[in-house]
Parts: sequence; C-alpha cells; structure tokens
Amino acid sequence: MVLNDGSQHKYHVWRPDIDIIRHEVSFSPANFDISCSCKLISELGILCCHCIRILHVHCVSSIPDKYILKRWTKKVIDGRNVNIDSMVYNVGVPPSIWVFDISRKFQKLVVSSKDSSVARKFCDEAVDDAKKKVEAEIGYVHIEECGAASSNGGVQNPSSQRLKGERNKRRSGVIEKKYSLARGRRSAANKVALSTKGDVQSLVLEGISKLAGMDILYIQVLRVQILFSLARV
Repeated sequence: MVLNDGSQHKYHVWRPDIDIIRHEVSFSPANFDISCSCKLISELGILCCHCIRILHVHCVSSIPDKYILKRWTKKVIDGRNVNIDSMVYNVGVPPSIWVFDISRKFQKLVVSSKDSSVARKFCDEAVDDAKKKVEAEIGYVHIEECGAASSNGGVQNPSSQRLKGERNKRRSGVIEKKYSLARGRRSAANKVALSTKGDVQSLVLEGISKLAGMDILYIQVLRVQILFSLARV
C-alpha cells in the first residue's frame, strides 16, 4: 500500500522474483471501483490479475457485476440473427462483414476457374478492370506481383523474399521497452555497487599496510572491526 486517504487505496503490485515493473492499482472500498496502470480493464473490459489480487486482499468474495461485461458472456449472441445477403449492397454495412462476404465470393469464383484457361483469363481481365475502376475512385492501389509464372513455366520466389539467415525486424512494444530500461538501470546499479565495493576494499588494505609498524594484535582487532563494518554495509 502506497496511499490510504480513507476513501481510496493505492497499491503497487508485482511478483518480486519475476516482475520488474510495478503496476499501480487504485481501489475504492465504498463502491468497489478499481483500476490498474496495465490498462487491461479500461481497454478490454477484463479484470487483470493485479486487480483480482487487491480484491482478494479486501476480502471481496465475488467479482462485482459491473465488471462482468455482456460481450464476454454467452448472452452476447442473443437476438443477433444477421442476414448478410440482405446487407451486401447496403451502404451502412460494416467493413469487416463486407470484406468477409466479398472475399468468399471471389475465392469461390477463382477456385472454380483454376482448371480452365479461358475462365482464368476472364478472372485476370476482371482483376485488371476492377483495379482501374477502384484506382479512379480512391487512388493508386499497389498489388505486388508474386512471380507465379516464369518464361519456363516454373514457380518463382516473391520479390520481397528475405535472404537466408536474415531475421524479420519487429518493432519493440511498450512493455518490452520498459523492461529493457529497467534491466539497464539494474545493470548500472550493480556495476556502481561492485566498483564502490572494490574502492573501499583497496582503501582498507592500504590503511592496514600503513599500520604495519603497529602492534600485531591491535592490527588484527582493527581489521576484524573494519571487515565487520563492511559486512553490515
């Protein structure tokens, strides 16, 4: 717990041996309002493990109904009998439904034409004609030629093929960047600690060497006291 003003509690939640980042959870016992810095509940509507842990700390026996969204239950399909065929030419049809329907039709048409050279020619001409009309409406559309056929009739590799051994470059996510920064800070702290420890030990040895002319028993007692002090630090 990092804050308790009576009406709201704030916690830092993490797994000590696994997690580097600490997530902040805000909880209001009066109305069971809870939020987390991982944004899982605000973006997807799903309670994260950090929030569930805080609910468990406050002895909340069951998840509040306001955090059980209908879209994640079986009730979401009630009363959703959508007739896709009647919405094909409707301007208000959602893009995802239209893409699925038109892709299914084109796939059926292409697969049916694969064994006929004349039918395949019709499909190629239809694609070229549709591309010109679409470009006249929305602008240039890039369609990459995959090199499906060559002069000798063989199948060629696509022009965008990566070289052998070359890895696919992926952009780092937000969580990955935070973990990298945390590891860098931890590594720098360990280096500073080791460097400081080495400097202190060298100073101790130098001081002991200067006291070589003193009584041997006194030097041994002094050395034990210095080592004990270092062990406590």
